[in-house]
Amino acid sequence: MITGGEPTLYPNFIELIEELSKLHTVKITSQLSGDIYTLARRINPERVVFDMNFHPMEAQLEPYLKKVLCLKEHGFNGGVCYLAYPPQMDKIAYYQTEFQKNGIGFALAAFWGEYNGKRYPESYTEEEKELIAPYLGDMKRIVYHLEGKKTKGKLCRAGHVYASVKADGTVTRCGPLSHKPIGNLFDSSFRLFEAPMPCEAEVCPCDEYVWLVDESK
Repeated sequence: MITGGEPTLYPNFIELIEELSKLHTVKITSQLSGDIYTLARRINPERVVFDMNFHPMEAQLEPYLKKVLCLKEHGFNGGVCYLAYPPQMDKIAYYQTEFQKNGIGFALAAFWGEYNGKRYPESYTEEEKELIAPYLGDMKRIVYHLEGKKTKGKLCRAGHVYASVKADGTVTRCGPLSHKPIGNLFDSSFRLFEAPMPCEAEVCPCDEYVWLVDESK
C-alpha cells in the first residue's frame, strides 16, 4: 500500500511500481496528479489497484474524470474517495452523481483535523453524520473512522502482520504512531512483533483499525 503526499509525483514512480508489482500486489492512494496515461499503459492492472482521492478545491472534475476513465479502460479497479471536509460537503451529491453516471464507485472519508476553530470528526452535526455514514460501508468503519471510538489498549496486529514504512526505511506500527519507530527496514536484524500488541494510539483516523484483534472471537 503506497500513500502519503502524492505518490504518482515521486521520481521514477512508474518504474518503481513496475518492479514492485512483479513481487507484490500494490494498492496506491492517489490524487492522480502524475502521468496517469503512461502509467495505465505500462502497469499490469491485475497487480495494481488504485484508491483514488478527489479534492475539488485542488483539482478540476473533467481532467480528473478523464484520468479515472483511462485507468478503468485499461482494466484497473478502484473507486473515488471524497473527503467530507466542511467547506465542500454541500457538493457531495453532485460529485457522487457525476462519478456514478460514469460507472465509477464513490465513497466518503471523514475529515480529521481543525476547521474554523472546530475539531473534526467530533464537530460534525448529527445531520452531517447521518449524511456521511451510509458512504462509509461497514459498521466498524463508522465507529472508528467517523465516531472516533478509542482504540488504545485493544490488541492489534499492526506491527505484527502489518506495518507502515517511510521512504528512509523507518518502520512504525501504523499511521497514528508514525512518531514511534519500531525499527528500520534496511536493518538486517529488523523483525516485526512476534504477536499482536496493545494499541498505543488514542484513535485510528485511518483504516488501520482493521488490524485490531476481533475480541468477539
